[in-house]
Amino acid sequence: MAIYIDIPLRTRQAIIEEAGLTVRREAERVIKREYFDPAVEQMKQDFLSHPVTEELKLGAQNAAKTPNISGTLEGDFKLDGEDTTTPNLFSFIGFNEGEDPTVPIEEALNSRQPGIGPTLEFKEKQKNDKGVRFVFQVSAPDENVIYNDTPMPGWDDMSWAYRIEHGIPGIGFFLNAERKNSLSGGGIQVRNKLRGGRFRPVSYLTTIFKDFLRRATPK
Repeated sequence: MAIYIDIPLRTRQAIIEEAGLTVRREAERVIKREYFDPAVEQMKQDFLSHPVTEELKLGAQNAAKTPNISGTLEGDFKLDGEDTTTPNLFSFIGFNEGEDPTVPIEEALNSRQPGIGPTLEFKEKQKNDKGVRFVFQVSAPDENVIYNDTPMPGWDDMSWAYRIEHGIPGIGFFLNAERKNSLSGGGIQVRNKLRGGRFRPVSYLTTIFKDFLRRATPK
């Protein structure tokens, strides 16, 4: 003989909520495995293989012998009577010898803390005629946090990571000559203005993060 049990409304609602939570968690696992995690790894590779990152890391090892592989410095970086060559980005910005200025960016890319690194967060559950829709938000690393952590030497209110894409001031006052008072061993800032040196901005973090968001979002 069948026994029918009338489940209280509160219990029915709890069962539905639990089922919905299970589905949401499974959806989040799939998105994370298929889209988010691969996109994060590709973003890290894009950053490490970018010519700007490579040049700065090489400069940290040997500033005086690092070429300008990023192509950001163009023109004549000579003063009359000086035997100089086109500098590299590490020396031009003026980092300390042995310093790796890209580390704060790597730390942000590796962080999973909201507001710092890349994150995947559940936002809300929406009900419609077709059922239930779960809304997730994918966020790239916070550029403002990175800009605060990447100051240009001597310009505490200016980020070199930002200026890579928007232009670096002072290009006309750089002399690529190895001097004892040069922090990086590859160049110094001088008061005599140079003639033809030019900094060419290039896409950097903005493009890397846009590509990350595109890859991390299910089509």
